Amino acid sequence: MRNKHIGDSLDLAKRRLLEIAGSLNLGTLIAPLPCQRDFQFDLYERVLGVEAPHLVHGRNTVRFSGRNRSQHLNDLDAAVQKGAYMVVLLDPDSGLSEDRQGDSRYLSPVEVRHLVDGRLLTWLLYHHQSAGRLSYDDVIGLLGAAGAYNFGKAAVVVGGQGEQTVRFIDAISDSLNPNRWISPMGAAGANPGLVADVWRHR
Repeated sequence: MRNKHIGDSLDLAKRRLLEIAGSLNLGTLIAPLPCQRDFQFDLYERVLGVEAPHLVHGRNTVRFSGRNRSQHLNDLDAAVQKGAYMVVLLDPDSGLSEDRQGDSRYLSPVEVRHLVDGRLLTWLLYHHQSAGRLSYDDVIGLLGAAGAYNFGKAAVVVGGQGEQTVRFIDAISDSLNPNRWISPMGAAGANPGLVADVWRHR
């Protein structure tokens, strides 16, 4: 995440998802993956409306760039592993990419899976439209996600294990426009409530 993007309309979309998580009492660990030394954490928190039970990660660790990238992800992994948060929001500058390793604007599929696979949590990933030459459908498939909510210029991909993931998807259906949900099969407009029914039996 870079300072110049803080406060755009897509941050307001993320804020709405945090409000949904908060309404379910699902504490969220928010990872902006800041690549600037002077990243404006206070402004980022204010724009996203971050308050308990949510927390922004990264104030006390190295930045997500260059030689520090692996250390930043290790610190994030340790924070996730503690299990204090039921939701993790991964908020890279642009999204997911398979072939831009080391680019601080992106996470790789391997990095995302290392952070979330096998853990009883719900994960959210910001992905800008066609970032890393990957469509929303591509990202859903690569990560085995439950689906994504299409905000237009970007989507937030949703995945994870546990009943809280079902509850979160149900809440998206109740709070937002279900016609903007993208199912794992790529059918935009699929009812996220139906996806939740499938996820409930996984």
